[in-house]
Amino acid sequence: LKKYTREIRYLNAYGPYEHGIWDIKNGSQDDISQLAGSMLFFQRSIELVEQISNALLTTFTQQELKNKTICDIGCYDGWVLHMLNEKFKFKKAVGVEPRIKNINKGSYARFYYNVKTDVKFKIGTIDSAQKLFGKETFDIVLNLGTLHHVSSTPDSVNSLTKLTKD
Repeated sequence: LKKYTREIRYLNAYGPYEHGIWDIKNGSQDDISQLAGSMLFFQRSIELVEQISNALLTTFTQQELKNKTICDIGCYDGWVLHMLNEKFKFKKAVGVEPRIKNINKGSYARFYYNVKTDVKFKIGTIDSAQKLFGKETFDIVLNLGTLHHVSSTPDSVNSLTKLTKD
């Protein structure tokens, strides 16, 4: 037990982990749902991944999604983007989050639970994203639960559309 005390302290220091369950490895949707139980945030995150997955599959095939790039602006700890990337194996997946603490939460949880991810993370905001990526654009841009934090929703949506190819 003493051997893990430091790691558990770090994990708790970076928590709480309200947006996803990092310790599930190769688990099925039922495994994740069972682990989430009645915890509202976990269940909401699982449903969110399913809703986004279903929406993507109404526009693209599974094979087409493998050739798409995706960016999640306001990705929190990266759990939702990681789960989508595990499911679709995007050509490129990038999470952008303004709070380094949130990026560290995900980073440490992935380290602690030995979760490998192909998602790249950057510090930034909706307003700084164009500067962050220059002329680079993405096939898919997500922005989940962040527009209530901005000073101008129309300006932010306009900035987000500039990050998309189509």
